[in-house]
Parts: sequence; structure tokens; C-alpha cells
Amino acid sequence: MSKVFRKDEDSGESQHSLLSGRSFFVGSSTSFRNDSERKLKTIAEGIVLVDKPALRWSDIIGLDAVKEDLKESLKLVTESPHISTDRVTQWNRILLFGQNGNGKTMLAKALASESEDTTYISVSSSEITTKSFEEPEKLVQNLFHLTREQRPSILFLDEVDYLNPTDPKDQSGSTKRIRKEFMKQMLSFHSDNDGILLLAATNVPWTLDGNIINWFVNKLYIPLPGERARIDMFEFYLGDTSHSLTDDDLKRLGKEMTYVSGEEISSSVRDVLKKSTEVVHAATHFRRVVASPRTYPRHVVDDLWAPCPSDFPGAVELNWADLPVDKLYWPPISLSDLMHNLLLARVAAILTVRCGRQGEATTLQSQEPAPIPH
Repeated sequence: MSKVFRKDEDSGESQHSLLSGRSFFVGSSTSFRNDSERKLKTIAEGIVLVDKPALRWSDIIGLDAVKEDLKESLKLVTESPHISTDRVTQWNRILLFGQNGNGKTMLAKALASESEDTTYISVSSSEITTKSFEEPEKLVQNLFHLTREQRPSILFLDEVDYLNPTDPKDQSGSTKRIRKEFMKQMLSFHSDNDGILLLAATNVPWTLDGNIINWFVNKLYIPLPGERARIDMFEFYLGDTSHSLTDDDLKRLGKEMTYVSGEEISSSVRDVLKKSTEVVHAATHFRRVVASPRTYPRHVVDDLWAPCPSDFPGAVELNWADLPVDKLYWPPISLSDLMHNLLLARVAAILTVRCGRQGEATTLQSQEPAPIPH
């Protein structure tokens, strides 16, 4: 299976990130080829500008209706100048909302990746509002100017709820000015916006300021994966890993894990694999078994070494590092392993929401999320 619902891992991206495949760098160089590069350097500390992500629509499991909406929006904004401005306005400001880990950021990256001539600018709203800047208004102004200058372009505001101008928490002078300028720029976006698609994402839409909600004409809900999508995700992440799950077990996981996100599925499989690895690494004794090695899962061999207690019949005192990797037997993943991890992940996610971003008590326990108006 070629599909994958994944969350990009922090890979220590270079400070010299290439923007959209063009000769346009963020870095420590003091020489700039043009004003655009100088503007980009000015705002580099507070936002993340990335090159075209290596992510395709086919890499994302499910969410077909949302994908089509995004494709159509970008097409209208960048390829249909003859369409009236009022109609394009319905498509060029999109809010993606839904539970964390369901693919909002991935969708933005796939949209950028699939549009060859489009510049992709990604902004971490949480980062830009938690740093101090000498000229915060100019930083935001330069960001929007750069977005217009590099059109056709996609500007992605992740965690847009951090831009709430009415949020009373931790508002330094710089933060207040940044939020105020963002609102000013967003509310004036109706002019000179040809060839620009502005995307934003939030996990907590009910906390957004009313002006922000109303500004995003098109609001797309990113739901939890459905039953079929959950089965596909489990199959992908398990891959050729040694496991004891049957087709019926996978169907059971798909049916029963109703409230888990794609990221929770990914992290649960990853955690179980980690525990299996830890068992091997911690073992002091091994025994010979007949099984399939991890490197050749479809082959059965009779000289693998499996971790075992020191008093197990045939146990030999060994260190895993002394054995060839293709001779190690890794404990297979079981249905109970995954069920246990998924339940723990769900509890952790609930506690995270109820404790708020900074670990402080919130009133979310007693509040129902307010519906987003359409």
C-alpha cells in the first residue's frame, strides 16, 4: 500500500530552507539578491518558510471530499482570473478545523506540493506570538507583502487561534501588536489578493475571535478517520512488521477505535514497535527459535535468536549487539498491545485538551464547542 497518513517529524530542517523550489533562501547570509530576500530574512526568525513538501494527495488516507474542495479552491484562485472577485473570495480564505492529528497541516503541504508553480509560505502562529520583535507590525506587513510578491502563493497560518486579539493570556506588548497587525492585514485582504490562497488551521475553533471566524468564508471540517480509513492506516503502519493480527483483528480495530485520530494510530503502532525493540535490547539471554526475521518477514528460518529469561531451557547469555540483525527475533505485535496503547493515547489526548496549552486548568470540561457559522 502506498498511502500514508503521517505527521511530519521534526527533522532538524536547515536554517537555509529553500522556498518553493526557487533560488530563494532563508539564512545567515548578509548579502541579498533583491528586496524580497531581505524581507524574508527579516521575518525568518518568527515563521517557518519551507520548500515544496514531498507530500502528495495519494499519501493521505481518506479526506477525499476535503481534498477536492482544496483542489478546486486553488484552481479558482490561481487559474481563473476571469471569475468575479466576489466569487473568488468564497474560495481564497479557508479555515481547516478539527481535532489535532487528523491531517490539517498535511493537507496544506499536499496542496502546495501538487501545485508546481505556487510558492508555499507556512507560518507558525504560536511561534510568532511568543517571541519578541523590535518592529512586530513590520514583520507581519512584510509577510503579507511577500505573499503578494511571490504569487501565485499559498499562505498557511497554523494554530491560527494564537492570533486571537482578545486572548488575555501572556500578551506582551510585542504579542499584542503582532495580533493587532495580523487582524488588520487579514481584514484588508479583500483587496489585491489575486493569485493568493490563505489557509489557516485550528484545533479549537470555539476559542476564535468572531472577526476571525467570519473572515474565513470557507470552513472545512477535518474529521476523525472513518472505519475504512482506520483499517488502511493500521495496515500501512504495521507494514511488514512482525505481528499476530488477522484480517478480523484489523477490522475490529477499525470498527472499535472510533474516537482515535490518525496521529494516535501512527504513534500507537510506533510505541508498540519501540517496546518490542526495548525487550530485545534489554535481554541478557536468548534462545534459538524457528520464525521469520524482520528483514525477511515472508521467510521462515530455524536459526533466529529470541529474548528469553535466563532460566529458560536452552537460554544462552548473549547481547543483542553481538548477533547479526537478520538473526534477531523481534516479539510480534499483538491485538492487545495495540488496543492498550490506543486507549492510553485517547486518555492522554483528553487530558491534554482539558488541561490547556500551558497545563493550566480550563473550562473546556464544562463547555460544549460552539458551532462555526457558515
